Amino acid sequence: MIQPPRVVTMQENISLFRERWSDPLLTAPTILLAVMLFVVAPLQAPKVFAFQAFEFVFAIVLVVGVFVMSGSRAPVAAMTLALLMAATAGICRRGKPSSLDINLFAGAWLIMGITLACVVRPQCSRRGGPRTIISWEPSCSI
Repeated sequence: MIQPPRVVTMQENISLFRERWSDPLLTAPTILLAVMLFVVAPLQAPKVFAFQAFEFVFAIVLVVGVFVMSGSRAPVAAMTLALLMAATAGICRRGKPSSLDINLFAGAWLIMGITLACVVRPQCSRRGGPRTIISWEPSCSI
């Protein structure tokens, strides 16, 4: 007897995706945040609009990555708040730069960094620590 195909829910799809791509999902947002902090953010200082657009696109990708990694709405809410703060700061900066946009950007970076750390940390500790290519301990597997 032929069984009808099983309906897979969206939550199951995300769980399967998370299991298959767990290492890149841990690495990519961390590298993305580092690029945003140490490359894109300093290049925003001369008010080049292209770098503000890059930052906004990177932040959206970061929010999606955190959602897929965590599977929870709370980190997405925090990241979305940070994204709105950064967008508001970018709009304020277009007119006349002030201390408000600097504080909004700093708060947005802080929220993004803390949220990413809170999402990545349990993922690493659940698997016994981050995986490394070169292992100095003979009992560790690659």
